[in-house]
Amino acid sequence: MPPAAARAPSDPAGTPSLEARPRAEARSIEDLVGEARKGRLRIPRFQRGLKWEPSDAQALLDSIYRGYPIGTLLFWQTKAEAGQVSFGAVTVDADGRSDAWWVVDGQQRLTSLVRVLLGTSEEEFRFWFDLDREAFVRGGAARADPDRFVPMTEALDSERLLAWVAEHSLSQERQRVAFRLSKRIREYSVPIYVVETSNEDVLREVFARSNSTGKRLDQSEVFTALHGARGTLEPADFAAVAASLADLGFGEIEQPILYRALLAIHGMDAAGGGVPSHFENAPQAYQRTARAMRAAVVFVMGHAGVPNASLLPYRQPLVALAKFFDKHPEPSPRSRELLARWLWRGAWSGAHRGDTVSTRTILDAVGDDEDGTVQGLLATVGKAEPDWEPELPGFNFRNARSKLELLALLSLGPRHLALGTPIAAASIDGPDAVASIDPTHGPRTVAGRLIHPPVAGLIRALGRAEAPVRLSHAVSPAAHSALLAGDRDAFFRIRAADLHSLVRLFLESRARWGENDRPPLRSLAVTDES
Repeated sequence: MPPAAARAPSDPAGTPSLEARPRAEARSIEDLVGEARKGRLRIPRFQRGLKWEPSDAQALLDSIYRGYPIGTLLFWQTKAEAGQVSFGAVTVDADGRSDAWWVVDGQQRLTSLVRVLLGTSEEEFRFWFDLDREAFVRGGAARADPDRFVPMTEALDSERLLAWVAEHSLSQERQRVAFRLSKRIREYSVPIYVVETSNEDVLREVFARSNSTGKRLDQSEVFTALHGARGTLEPADFAAVAASLADLGFGEIEQPILYRALLAIHGMDAAGGGVPSHFENAPQAYQRTARAMRAAVVFVMGHAGVPNASLLPYRQPLVALAKFFDKHPEPSPRSRELLARWLWRGAWSGAHRGDTVSTRTILDAVGDDEDGTVQGLLATVGKAEPDWEPELPGFNFRNARSKLELLALLSLGPRHLALGTPIAAASIDGPDAVASIDPTHGPRTVAGRLIHPPVAGLIRALGRAEAPVRLSHAVSPAAHSALLAGDRDAFFRIRAADLHSLVRLFLESRARWGENDRPPLRSLAVTDES
């Protein structure tokens, strides 16, 4: 955004007002799509990843055809640099201009219209108009009876429609309907408001109010809407921050987590919700967040031993770790060891679930003193080892406990049953990477699962596998003997007992509840001055 000018007048409550009223106009869809084609319309990078489905676009087209209102559009008129503008899969090479219209409200509608009317490589957004039923359809019958269905890519331009009609054998009634369709689409008038202001506070207020109804943006999207960079600086939004971490191989970190990390790093409330209306130097904040989150992810993968995001029991510790590494980019080996204990203890006990109170407590513990911070974080998870259940719970890949069980299995270095090759930890990125040994009769606990690509006859392959391969999947000689004897109940019972012990030993070795958590000796040193 451009530098803020002198503040606009405010009402007694402090809400800023526009210097001049928004310009109200009515623009036809032909005009609006033409402005998009010319590069005047700009879709800010914050806009929400195109949440409209084809059914939403279909309903919009039907409303336009029948003359129903589709709401107003809101634009912010200001300068824009030259660059490529994307409307879904439709891209426009736009020149720099001083009077660009940045879409504040209406991005989903405008993008859907451009995708449908200008054409797109996205099959799901290719629409035809049924000249007999006067309805918008997708695919199938349109290709089987081309004289009955008008491609919507031909409807906006009257010359193109005339050429299409000439190429097809249409009855007079179908021709009348086709021309009526084109006229209604081209000439449909959409009310728009154009805001011209250099006061960012005013624009934030306008955006916040326009986002008060409908399919709301989440807080990270609203933040980027208000503060995202519109120039060439990178990263310029949370999507770019996430993309900058892709080379680590950790997997996707959701934008809401990155947003909370940014707030925490900058001393703001990362747990209570809300979006700050004023934020200095957002591009620098994105860069700072990317650096801190990179350090946090490297720590989680390397020192704590969690290979990818899908196996991290809770996401919330990433926020605290980003804040920690922002303040202490080169912590001592002892601090790293104790931080790993904190991560595992909170994952085991559930202290890292992420409710508002516990999140604030954890983030408040992160301060300028490295050793004090680590001790404060350890205090949030306590010293008491959680009670251990007498048997394995039900397995669900989305549950934190099940992810801990998979991490224990992964510590054995599982290998492919037929090939004997190691199964990469990075591949364990979803439920499909965890196969059911016996879908019909196997238990619903982790005892009935293998970290292995799904293959037919998995239980038979397990019986034929070499001993080292079986052991890499926690199949002991006793369990294997039961399997060869055809006693599957005994096989699963033995493996469940073995896994029950394995998971507990694994978590104890990581959490180290019984060990001394003292800080480094340096923090205990007493100088002559003190």
